[in-house]
Amino acid sequence: QLKLFLQQAFVYLFLFGCIVANIVLGIYYGKTKRTVQRIVQSEEEVLDFLEDKFEIQFARGQILVVVSICFFILGACLLNTIIEPDIYLIIAVLYIFNFFYTDYVIIQLYRLSIKVYPEKSKADPTSMNYLEQWLSYSDEAEKELTYQSAYSTFSKMQIVFIIAMFLAFIGQLLFDTGFFAILIVTALFATFNILFQVYYLKLRKQKLN
Repeated sequence: QLKLFLQQAFVYLFLFGCIVANIVLGIYYGKTKRTVQRIVQSEEEVLDFLEDKFEIQFARGQILVVVSICFFILGACLLNTIIEPDIYLIIAVLYIFNFFYTDYVIIQLYRLSIKVYPEKSKADPTSMNYLEQWLSYSDEAEKELTYQSAYSTFSKMQIVFIIAMFLAFIGQLLFDTGFFAILIVTALFATFNILFQVYYLKLRKQKLN
């Protein structure tokens, strides 16, 4: 009974988190839209300042998108614990609404970024290499920031994976959470590190050639 109660409580908690994230996301979308309007109409001397402001707002919007999607996935996975049909339907509709709203904002943020950087419209959003294409149309300063951010993320994720594996191992020992959680975290850790080394060797070979 306690387990069921906690699972149901998390459904409401994740829904609340999803709604709050989307409200803040909507606020940031409005700010980003106004910044883009100022960029389109601005003089050359303030353009760099406004573009930096846009980049910050755009990045924060992306963070909120990720948070909202995570809350949606976690809540949707526990939705079947809601027994009452009427409450289940209401919560399901709210989750679906939040999901489509997040998708809408993602599309709008992409369109705003194209207004600021028209050359990036050449990148194909349906391609598996979309992010690489997007980066190829960036200037050298943006590429350098991206590379530094990527390496910082790589180094911090080592700690995150180790902590996650430890927690998954403890969960299996104490709460019988299952071997699958350990398998997934370990597989992600291995894939993450192997891919980094593969791409490192590939780029190094290209540089030597």
